[in-house]
Amino acid sequence: MQVFKTTLRIVLRHPTYLIVYVVLISSFAVFMGLSLYSGTPTEFTQDRPAVAIIDRDRSEITQGLADVLSEHVTLVEVEDSRAALQEASAKSFAVYMVILPEGFGEGLVASARDGKPAPQAETVLSYASVSAYSADALVNEYLNTARVHLAMGSAKTPAEAVALARADMAHEAPASVAAFGASSPLSQQWVGYMLFSSYTAVISVGTLVGLSLASFNRTETRRRNLVAPLGPSAMGLQTAAACVIAAVAVGIWITGLGLAVFGGSLGTADARMLVLVLAALFAYCFVALAIGFLLSQLTRSELAINAAANISGLVMAFLGGVWVPLSILGEGVIAVGHFVPSFYYADTISRASALQSYRLSDLAPLLGNIGIILLFALAIFVVGLVAGRVRAQSADAGGSAAAERPQGA
Repeated sequence: MQVFKTTLRIVLRHPTYLIVYVVLISSFAVFMGLSLYSGTPTEFTQDRPAVAIIDRDRSEITQGLADVLSEHVTLVEVEDSRAALQEASAKSFAVYMVILPEGFGEGLVASARDGKPAPQAETVLSYASVSAYSADALVNEYLNTARVHLAMGSAKTPAEAVALARADMAHEAPASVAAFGASSPLSQQWVGYMLFSSYTAVISVGTLVGLSLASFNRTETRRRNLVAPLGPSAMGLQTAAACVIAAVAVGIWITGLGLAVFGGSLGTADARMLVLVLAALFAYCFVALAIGFLLSQLTRSELAINAAANISGLVMAFLGGVWVPLSILGEGVIAVGHFVPSFYYADTISRASALQSYRLSDLAPLLGNIGIILLFALAIFVVGLVAGRVRAQSADAGGSAAAERPQGA
């Protein structure tokens, strides 16, 4: 087990990365989680989410939407620019934004009278707020109700349609709080912490594993290992076991810190919800391990491995919707997001938070996501094997290409 112990010693010889990437970045994740809403209501109270309306039409229909929504939500002002919309969503200044283009009101009236499809408003929803979906439902209810009155002839003008829609939406059904069995929902603080921790896992595991394995890929070290009494397979297994231990240790640290800080806010959340989220976390740690392995096969430079792990973590967190909702980034980014494991990690956490039963049909999407995450880890590992094979045969590594290189070249 000498190689196993040596690999772990190499990991521990990078205390700066352990402190900064494992401890400090995890602390940032804690602060991120603490900034979110905490608590589980025992009585029903109407939520008034922060909603922004970007009205570029200024018609009676669109202005009526603001009047109706003001009775159910808190309207906030957001500048009509892409940068302002992104900032408002990222900072949760507005959990829901609806953009009404020019000609929207006229198009809605025309579609009601002609029977053509209604125009579509652009919406931006925050992934961290369930109330954003209720705001979206209110907007759709108002627009559909006004359109029905215009189509049926009960409203002759847009003003009448607005008034009738407002009167219809004034009717409310009584509501009460009902728990899913004896379970309470997952704490949004813990969910936010776990989402941010995907970045922690990639930069910490990716960097530490990459540096550890790269030390074994130096030409002199590889040549000495070739004549060692321990075979390449046994050496590889011991190295892999040490890297797995490092990845699992980071996952345990993230899990323990999250439960220590947010355990009280989890309340009576069903343990099976927690297990699903933690399973996704540890699967994601194996993705980070595979990234570290790939980086170690591509370069032996500590600076390059460190930079590549950081960039990988940032890009995957962004494309996966971990920090910024994908709905605000456009269809192109959403399409690309399906090709990164962080998308399925975030989707697993979101689905686990909304579980209402544990039937196989309900669990299948979550288990499928975890399986896809593990497949990403396998695919990255295979790419690393190919890269390592090519590098081993290169002239710089002392492989067959070096034997073919002329003397003095």
